[in-house]
This record gives sequence, structure tokens and C-alpha cells, in this order.
Amino acid sequence: MPNALTFRVPWVALCSDNRKFISGQFILSKEYRESKQVIGQLALAAAKKAKWPRAEGPLALEVVVREPDRRRRDLNWSKNCKDGITAGEGVWWDDSQVRWELWRFDESDAPDKALAGATITIRALDNFREVPDTGGDDAPMGRPGHVRGTAAAGPQRARRVRGGTAAADESAGQAAGRSPRRSATRRAPSQSRSRCSVQSGEGQGEAEAGAVPSPPQATRPPRRAGVAE
Repeated sequence: MPNALTFRVPWVALCSDNRKFISGQFILSKEYRESKQVIGQLALAAAKKAKWPRAEGPLALEVVVREPDRRRRDLNWSKNCKDGITAGEGVWWDDSQVRWELWRFDESDAPDKALAGATITIRALDNFREVPDTGGDDAPMGRPGHVRGTAAAGPQRARRVRGGTAAADESAGQAAGRSPRRSATRRAPSQSRSRCSVQSGEGQGEAEAGAVPSPPQATRPPRRAGVAE
């Protein structure tokens, strides 16, 4: 059995893993089905040429994609590629045999529409823990450094810790280049309410209801002279 099986898929034959969901069923688009058929034919032809027997054990899949231009894209061809190789019926029996998978962009050279596409390499694994050699650490992988986002330069605003002391707030304000903040003080609870409330004991109902005014006393009319009572 050869150590590896390698074949190339042109850019026009690649299709993203998008699906259409209609009436409760997954229906593949026309572009997906056509791409799956082309990849299957290319994989079968490469297996026959290299005398690759249909593998039954775990496999490793490595795909290097070369883009036609510098537009931003995602590596979103994995499912379509594996479905196409499975449909070719010459490399493996099912794509679940792929236990190690690597996708990366090749940016060592300038984009070229004539050379754009994917180079697919399939290797046999003795066990699931073995990692195949992908060419060393010098191989370019991913986007260049100037595309990745960088952290903003300059002092960052210090976060205030809940429950911190005034000294901690002052040091955080000086580190951020600002004047120290005044520590918040809590106001003492009003004592006027304590007069109207009775915690326990007798007379609680009277305190809540308040003092009951006494009824007015009846006044007697003045006495007249010479009139016996």
C-alpha cells in the first residue's frame, strides 16, 4: 500500500458546505451535487493510478488550498470534499475513517487563477494518536501577520474592583492617568423613623396607632342668683 495518496481538485470544482432545508428534509444544491461528483471522479482516478487499495483503517486528510485572489474566505469545503471522495468508492469506505484532518491556505506565492485549487493528501494512520508529518514548522499556515488584529497601544483603563478601598481606587486612577475618584460614602440611616417604631414589648399597638385624644368634658351653665336648684 502506498504511503500517501495525493490528487488535485481545481478551484471551480470546490463548493462550500451550504445546504438547503426544505419541508423538513436536507436537499443539496445543484452546485454541491456537481462538485461532489467531480471530486469523486478525481479521487477514483488517482487511486487507480497509484494502485491505492480501498482503506479500511483510520486515515489522515490534509488539504492545502490556493486561492485565485486575495478576497477573504473561510475553509468551508470539508464536508463537500469528504462526501465526494466517499462517492468515488475508491479511497475509503466511509468518511468517518478520517480521524485526523488539516486544512490550510497556501500563501507562499501570489494568488494565481490558473493554479488555484486544492491539493488533497490522504495517509494511513496506525492509531488515532499518530500525527502525520506535514512538512515541518517552516511551512506557511494561515493568514499573514499584518491581517490579524493587534491590541490597541496606550494605557488601558483600570477596572474598579467592587468592595475596594479608597487607596486602591486612588492608585487605579493614577495608573490610568486620571485624578483619583472620591470614594463613595454611605449615608447613615435616618433616626426619625426609630421614634415611630417599637421593636418589641407591650404597647406596640398603641405606638403604631398613635396617641388617642381624650373626649371633651361637659361644661355646666352658670348659676343664677335667687334660683334654687
